[in-house]
Amino acid sequence: MLKVYLLIFWIVLPFALSAQNYDICGDGIDNDNDGLIDEACLAFECDGSLYQSAKQGNDFFLYKVNTNPVQFITVANLTQNGGIQSFNSLAYNPVDNLMYGMGTNDDRIYRIDAAGNVEFLGNVSGLSSFKNAGTFDQFGNYYVFGDNTLRKINISTLTYNTIGGVGTYGSADIVFNPLDNQIYGWSGNPKLLFKMDPNTGVQTKIPGNAPLAINGSWGWTGALYFNPQGDILGYQGSKMIKFDPNTGIGSLVGTGASKSSNDGCSCSFGVEMTKSVSGTFEAGDTIRYHFEFFNQSFSSINNLIFDDILTNGFKWSGNPYNLSNLSLSGNTLLSGTSTAHFTIDNLPQGTASFDIDVIIPCNYNANTYTNQAVLSNLPPPLKDTILSDNPNTLTIGDPTTFSLSTPPLNLQTISKNIICERNIGSIELQATGGSQPLSYLWSNGQTDSIATGLGVGNYTVTITGSTGCAVSTSATIIAEQVNITTYASVQNVQCQGGKNGLIRVDSSTGGYPPYHYALNQTAFDSALVFDSLMLGNYMLQTKDAFGCRGQAVFSLTEPLFKLALQAPSDTIVKIGDWIAGELEVNTLTPVVYEWSPKVGLSCYDCQTPLIQAPTTTTYTIKGTDILGCSDSTSFTITVEDDSRVFIPNAFSPNGDGNNDVLMIYSPGDVQEVKSFRIFSRWGELVFEQQNFPPNYATYGWDGHFQGQPMNSGIFVYYAEIQLIDGRTEVISGDVSLFR
Repeated sequence: MLKVYLLIFWIVLPFALSAQNYDICGDGIDNDNDGLIDEACLAFECDGSLYQSAKQGNDFFLYKVNTNPVQFITVANLTQNGGIQSFNSLAYNPVDNLMYGMGTNDDRIYRIDAAGNVEFLGNVSGLSSFKNAGTFDQFGNYYVFGDNTLRKINISTLTYNTIGGVGTYGSADIVFNPLDNQIYGWSGNPKLLFKMDPNTGVQTKIPGNAPLAINGSWGWTGALYFNPQGDILGYQGSKMIKFDPNTGIGSLVGTGASKSSNDGCSCSFGVEMTKSVSGTFEAGDTIRYHFEFFNQSFSSINNLIFDDILTNGFKWSGNPYNLSNLSLSGNTLLSGTSTAHFTIDNLPQGTASFDIDVIIPCNYNANTYTNQAVLSNLPPPLKDTILSDNPNTLTIGDPTTFSLSTPPLNLQTISKNIICERNIGSIELQATGGSQPLSYLWSNGQTDSIATGLGVGNYTVTITGSTGCAVSTSATIIAEQVNITTYASVQNVQCQGGKNGLIRVDSSTGGYPPYHYALNQTAFDSALVFDSLMLGNYMLQTKDAFGCRGQAVFSLTEPLFKLALQAPSDTIVKIGDWIAGELEVNTLTPVVYEWSPKVGLSCYDCQTPLIQAPTTTTYTIKGTDILGCSDSTSFTITVEDDSRVFIPNAFSPNGDGNNDVLMIYSPGDVQEVKSFRIFSRWGELVFEQQNFPPNYATYGWDGHFQGQPMNSGIFVYYAEIQLIDGRTEVISGDVSLFR
């Protein structure tokens, strides 16, 4: 990732400008007699910032350029401040910390200060040829470039001289590299990076010359900059490119607004310190900070003071090592301390570096760590103190941050105490974060994350991560006292002596679900309802998941009154006889009766039915009162099966109303007369009737045959009779007819 580094340099040196009608900065005199003193003399800070001039509509602006992301921040409208439409060859002078520019096709030279004020300095006599690029060296010499020709201007005398001849390559901007004292440019055709000797103008193509990230649309680069790490930045169109000055290879940094008629400059003379660290880490890790110093000032620097104070329990784990191109003195024995304070004896021009290791404390619980080193006692004209910069970001002067890939070790214990039937305990350790793998050591010698088979007592465990960070915690196993309470509702016995009582479990509290229940020492079960219970006291026991028990006693009651039925006494009857089945009951409240069997009953749901038992029958009677309570009783009717059928042996059908009809009589034994036939002495059928009940004269013989009265005589009858018990009998005999 590319960034622009702060180049700390501050100096304002007046010049003895001869024969010029403009303000000389710092002399306190109105040199141009316009009533203003020190016009366009507010110095910039040599902090590595990028600046670019460009046209915006009809006006000419100066912008400060950020690279993360690429942004243009307006410094001033130069057209409004200086009345100019445009100039070129924008360059930063490290001697007075002001910017300079010239007309592209004239000899006019301008000075621009930090407030965006523009001062016309005069004319560089004879320099009206095309020029579109400019830069300064460390001595304040102003170089302009155009038509492939390099010229050096003395801004004190406003004179110039040409350096060398016409070169092979042209460039839309040039930049001075204080590390090798060469001037660099970018040729848009052919596309390549080149450098020029500021003393001879000799051009040298940079090897490689095949920019990787520059497409075919990349051409002339209107703005070039040098950063203190020796990289060249270029902006063309809408792209910011970083070039390696050793290979000429370019890579894309970012994109921004498209700018036209642009030119760029920056102050690349100063001292920069970077502090970097690579990777992600865990608590307990040892990390390496790499400190790198870039001295692009005018000379080597002695006796610089280095300070870096660690916070949040961080400690240096060793002394500075991997020293490159510098020497240290003072207290460099840092191991175990949090403060680094020593002297850099000599910082030569170019690059120098050293490393220091740091231990991340085991109890550090943030996701990132940030700090910044300080370099002080820089000599004038440099700024006295600078802060380290994180080279892995594009932000200037930002502190260095690294991330912790794993949060610190965090512990939680889950104890399983001794509970009733679970007569041994265990402790489970849940560890999050920390450096894996983790190792465990319990105070009883166990080495797993779960300690098992524990009795009552306190146990300590130490957990150690792969980085050596150890954390201890403890937990206690106790014998828990569990009280279980069960709430239940009861349904009392409905009837005296009944078995319809019920106990229903409503809920249980205390202990550990799930619960199981037992009634009166029966087996435990998950059922919540106990039914078909009689009058009495019942002990309901509750057992939880660990065998802890609780109990409660519930009482079931029953009514004091009990329904009682009394059946008639057993009796003997003749077949066909009717009797009244009179039940006695001990309540005046309504009772529902049910007789069984229903045969021979005048009603089967009443208290006193009339009964004609066809055969010997035992009747059972069930009575149910208004409470739903029942009682049963029974009695037996013995039926003597001798049939009682009477047919007279004589009758006198003379119309006197007495014994006029020969008929079949029965007190109730006969269900039906299947047939009744009468024959004369000679066997002639004189009367026949079928399927009729007994005891009805209408079904008898009136002594007539074929409508004529029969004479007195003896006749023979034949009767087939079905009894009420289902049996069939045949009866026959003689009958005398008298007239």
